[in-house]
Amino acid sequence: MKLMRAFLVIVCSCVLCSLHSVSVIMKTNLAEKWFEVTGKYSPKEKQEFVLGTLIQTITFLDSIDPSYYDNGVTLKEIYESDSAFDAGYKFHSYVCEKKQKLVDRWGVFHLISGIAQDQMHLFFKLLEDEILFDTKHCAKAASYLSSITTGEILTGIEVEKLAIWHGVLYKYFASKPSESLISLKQDKRIQMPISSETLDIWKAALLFFSKNDKIKTYLKDFIAEFDTSFEFFKLKYLHEKKH
Repeated sequence: MKLMRAFLVIVCSCVLCSLHSVSVIMKTNLAEKWFEVTGKYSPKEKQEFVLGTLIQTITFLDSIDPSYYDNGVTLKEIYESDSAFDAGYKFHSYVCEKKQKLVDRWGVFHLISGIAQDQMHLFFKLLEDEILFDTKHCAKAASYLSSITTGEILTGIEVEKLAIWHGVLYKYFASKPSESLISLKQDKRIQMPISSETLDIWKAALLFFSKNDKIKTYLKDFIAEFDTSFEFFKLKYLHEKKH
């Protein structure tokens, strides 16, 4: 029981604290856009792809830094990957690198006050998901967690651990972070990576800053950058491939 509780602490920390990566709902949102542009993936492959994109939130259990991503991954490499799961894993790297460049270029953290500097990345990820949360989209994202895929098993992570990870993510997709974090806090099996007092403050802060028009505009522009990249890839690479 103690080992299981310790694992739940780690899993919850992984899901929430991949500091320099992209938020969970943001990544699944962008993955769906990629599916639409490429028209390549079957329902099963979409599941593999999404779980490949999200697996970085658990893999540091095997001594992999959750904030790590490969530099220089291209959309062509993602498209031509040998498996949908591998494509999703590469997509994680592509999105994280592009996000880091945009954050550095635009500077957005100055729009937020009252949050400790060393917790700003985590808070902003939750804020992204607070604003982007959509019941229909998140229900679809949660549906990808209905079973453990071949790609996940091939990582070598124990099936029991994968099942617990799926459960934590499923809870996260159930409602906005301002609500889901409280739900996770009430689960006695899970020790959150931030204190109960901080969670209560963050709930109010998430509700407050999610109404900030400048932050909403930033997220809209952020997603538009990916839309442009995906469409350019479609027009250039996929068109050339057909001809």
